[in-house]
Amino acid sequence: MPKSFHQEMATIPARVQRGMNVLDKMGVCDWRERIDLQRLDISRADVCILGQLYGYFSSAPDQLVHTSALSTKCGFNVPSHLKWRDEECDRYCETLTGEWKNALSSAA
Repeated sequence: MPKSFHQEMATIPARVQRGMNVLDKMGVCDWRERIDLQRLDISRADVCILGQLYGYFSSAPDQLVHTSALSTKCGFNVPSHLKWRDEECDRYCETLTGEWKNALSSAA
């Protein structure tokens, strides 16, 4: 059973940290410097974290996007039960994008 929206929102900081750790462990060259924070938008496959690193979300290595659960767990995607362009999904994307921006700004 999916978590409530409030529960999902509360997991965002941990998901972003997990995603950062995964990219670090994979040895993605200079990935932090390659992210344009001004353009970053998780709701867009071309300028989300993986989109900026690999050209498009779906072009990322399979180990990052093989399942929506894995990409969600790492803060690269939204939970599959949220409907795109639904108000909750939009809020989730905005919050997730903001958390990535904060985390990357703090790490710089």
